[in-house]
Amino acid sequence: MILIHIPANDKNAVAISIPRDDYVAVAGWGMQKIKEAYGLAKYNSENALIKKGVPNPLREKESRDAGRAATISTITSLLGVPIDHFAEVNLVGFYDLATALGGIQVCLRHAVNDSQYSGAVFPAGLQTITGVQALEFVRQRHGLPNGDLDRTHRQQAFITGVITKFRSQGIFGDLGKLQSLLTVAKKDVVIDSGWDVLGFLPQAKALTGGHIKFYTLPIEGYALRNGQDVNIIDIPTVRKFVHDLFYPAPKVTASPAPGASTKPSATPKPTATKFNFAHLANGTAVQGSGVPCVN
Repeated sequence: MILIHIPANDKNAVAISIPRDDYVAVAGWGMQKIKEAYGLAKYNSENALIKKGVPNPLREKESRDAGRAATISTITSLLGVPIDHFAEVNLVGFYDLATALGGIQVCLRHAVNDSQYSGAVFPAGLQTITGVQALEFVRQRHGLPNGDLDRTHRQQAFITGVITKFRSQGIFGDLGKLQSLLTVAKKDVVIDSGWDVLGFLPQAKALTGGHIKFYTLPIEGYALRNGQDVNIIDIPTVRKFVHDLFYPAPKVTASPAPGASTKPSATPKPTATKFNFAHLANGTAVQGSGVPCVN
């Protein structure tokens, strides 16, 4: 799960990954892994619809909608911020997106061989992945130093690679490529009914200029709860983390000393924010590529 905040000026957006094993309160179910909010709500809704005799595919649609609503509600309650829009991308979407864009550049610090689980077998260094490789890249967690947290960084790196491709190839100025992306979106993405995608394109275009930073919600440690490995988080800490990033306090300018000149100084021009890799497991960008190296 990734929560993105886009300021009103469309600049310096912030994307925060929420680790799926964070142990949080899920309405009606007590403390659970945050990823369970979707499945538990879907299960409850599906059982209720079965009792009412609601047939498929309507039953499946409505129960999935209940899962999405529960996910949004859980994240809103956890972080104390509103969520205006929602998009759900299935795993096949990574395959189709990488294919539609003719491959995505990624970089690995070390070679990996996870043929038993995700199928990810990649050399170290900068490389272009397409089709099924994209799916393997974002799914791998076995054999990585930080397990699921490293998988989160993989997904951030993949999105960074997509944005880099958008920027370098002028996707928004190419109607053919843009149409291919919209075709992928129709197949693989579910969005809320109030989201005007075409109206959002100018904002999306602005973000591909590099004005986005990726972070991961901090955790306090790991524990075993109800037989499951979970991430322990501190609610005040994560809320402050998010609020400081989404709504930074304005800088306070000290009053001039008595007798000092009151002539206004020239207002510095804002500089374009490049991709911030400090929170991609300390990933560093490959010079000239705009792509971070991750585990």
